[in-house]
Amino acid sequence: MSTLSFPNDPTDGKRLGCVNLPAFIENIDATPTHFTVINLRFLHSGNSKVYRGDLCCDGQEPRDVVFKIVYGEKSINRMQCEAGLYQKELRDLQGEVVPRFYGLFEGETGDGQTGCLVLGYIGKTLEYYLYAMNNKFRCAVINAILAIHCTGVEHCDFDERNIVVDENNKPFIIDFDSSKRHHCGLAMRIKFGAKKPERHEIGCDELYDAAQMAEVWTPRLVLYIHRYVPIEFAKDVETLMTKAPKGLSAKAARCAAEATLQDLDECEFYELKCVVPSDSTMSQFDVKDLRRIHSGNSEVYRGTLIRDGQESEDVVLKFVVLKKRIKRVLAEADFYSNELKALQGKSVPRFHGLFRGDMEDEEDTVCLVLDYIGKRLDRALATMNVQFRFSVICALGRIHRVGLEHGDFAERNIVVDENYRPFIIDFEMAQRRPCKQAIRVIFNTKEPTDDEVGCKEIYEACILAQAWTPRVVNFMGTFVPVEWATTPDELARRVTIEMTYEEAHRFALCTFRRLRKWYQERMMFDSLSPGDPLPL
Repeated sequence: MSTLSFPNDPTDGKRLGCVNLPAFIENIDATPTHFTVINLRFLHSGNSKVYRGDLCCDGQEPRDVVFKIVYGEKSINRMQCEAGLYQKELRDLQGEVVPRFYGLFEGETGDGQTGCLVLGYIGKTLEYYLYAMNNKFRCAVINAILAIHCTGVEHCDFDERNIVVDENNKPFIIDFDSSKRHHCGLAMRIKFGAKKPERHEIGCDELYDAAQMAEVWTPRLVLYIHRYVPIEFAKDVETLMTKAPKGLSAKAARCAAEATLQDLDECEFYELKCVVPSDSTMSQFDVKDLRRIHSGNSEVYRGTLIRDGQESEDVVLKFVVLKKRIKRVLAEADFYSNELKALQGKSVPRFHGLFRGDMEDEEDTVCLVLDYIGKRLDRALATMNVQFRFSVICALGRIHRVGLEHGDFAERNIVVDENYRPFIIDFEMAQRRPCKQAIRVIFNTKEPTDDEVGCKEIYEACILAQAWTPRVVNFMGTFVPVEWATTPDELARRVTIEMTYEEAHRFALCTFRRLRKWYQERMMFDSLSPGDPLPL
């Protein structure tokens, strides 16, 4: 069985204080060996921590790889499923449309039960919307997701953030921790430039959504004088005029046809009816200046909301078409109009209503309209100063006190305004649930246990925000009270196994330095203003 020597404190990237993680799932072609890690650099933090580094073993050239780290049984179970897909279904696609897989390693580290997935480093995440890329690139992405479906795997989180690009501008698809085995029902060829089919004609929701994201097809319908007509009638003014309503003058029909053809390449307009109103909902809303800001399971746009007699407002519009997602967004809108009503503009965005109707050939579409706050938090919450982190925990606490559990609290669901005030978004996974928090959250006090806190989501949010100082420290593979680590000598005297005092002191000094570094980094982060760049 192979083993991986990984730094117990990955932020220093040094061999000192490493732990040996045995392989849980190995590359099927690999022979057992011992791997070491050098030149470790942090890349990303969220539900997992991602590092880039060099994977070394005797007699071989170092490999440029990515280490994806998760903690806890639930996250490790998901990682085991992901590794299983790489080892089996995705094996023949490694190095072609998905990264190479080097193994899944599991063991105990200073942060508890740890899983480490090792993949080949490809390059940076796609920095642009997929539809904005050239035809060759978009075609390569669609072929990649098709190849994955042909192996019997549905990605389940296909999005620009899960596309990485190598030095030759070749796309690869990553992040299969939400994926599942899937019998693809694709019923027709996905052809670029062809007329857009209906969803049921494609036969696979994920491939249909991916093709829409890549703007593979041309429109099926065009809006002409408040009604949709087949795109074939929009080849010229005279042909389009044949679809004008009876009784309309030729002059009016011609003007409308010319305007339709002029706008065809720019945008189309749809009318949706309000199904969950807000206090500000009036009889007619208009939206202009739409800019897409996110694409994935939902399409998210930023735009200007216009109402008669009132100033325009900067808003976000979240469009969803799948039945399962529509049900969730309907519940989200209900939360905004009830439990979250008093928190709008304070801890969550203001709600302008939920609208529903048909858009082009989609049978059913909902649109959630909220205030635009600002950009998402673009770095780990733990790297923000104490005032910001405290504001985030307070915002989550207010949400819990009105009887809601967020269900998906993470940095990606925190947005910040121009004054760096945090707001919490995305309540699709939220549930009505009385909060059982039993103690106050007091920053910079010793970490309580999750049982003492009484609410798992509040406890995990505080861990994410580094609200507390450590309660225990990992010493020689065992968690001991942090009070034992006041000095290396004090910690060395606690050793119960047989070894010399010098050996015990060396281990104790490593643990003491790691703990001191945690406090030094915490002080450094707290000295920064929220918008300051992180030190290199």
